[in-house]
Amino acid sequence: MKLDHLIPFPPTIDLGSYCLRPLRLEDAPAWYAYLADPEVTRQTSYNVSSVNTVENFIATYLSDYSQRRSSRWALAETDSNQLVGTCGYYSWNPEHSIAELGYDLSREYWGKGLMTEAVRAVVRWGFNDVEINRIQATVMAGNAASIRLLEKCGFQSEGLLREYKICRGEPRDFWMFAQLRADQPVAGVG
Repeated sequence: MKLDHLIPFPPTIDLGSYCLRPLRLEDAPAWYAYLADPEVTRQTSYNVSSVNTVENFIATYLSDYSQRRSSRWALAETDSNQLVGTCGYYSWNPEHSIAELGYDLSREYWGKGLMTEAVRAVVRWGFNDVEINRIQATVMAGNAASIRLLEKCGFQSEGLLREYKICRGEPRDFWMFAQLRADQPVAGVG
């Protein structure tokens, strides 16, 4: 029998110099600071206009934690506890054992392998600790860096979703990627 009610949700996951920890309202200014960078949001569906918008995101995630509808972490420096990115499930349906992965990262941390490490940790947690069966992610067509990241983490492309989301007023195509629990290597084999 699982004792989910005794486990902090989401748990803090140690990544060495960084950690994945639950979001806090105090994270809003740091998150907004890099989401206000057009280069960061250019190939995303984010439409962020103010710190208040980000505070509303966080409030929704905090509410969803208790309902087990999402599990989005702050990716933070271990020493300073400063948010540098987010990663996790912004949509989670335990009844159907499916979760939608999302992530973002301050531009100054791009290309260092940090998000690859975070995504791998979040996927491991999803498959092993809460027994999600399918983890999926959508990536705006043309976002080559995000596609590489997902492929490096074991996700497979399932096809193009034409005009899947309206992004800053324009319908945009997105690729669907997914990974199944059954695709995971068996412990002690291989």
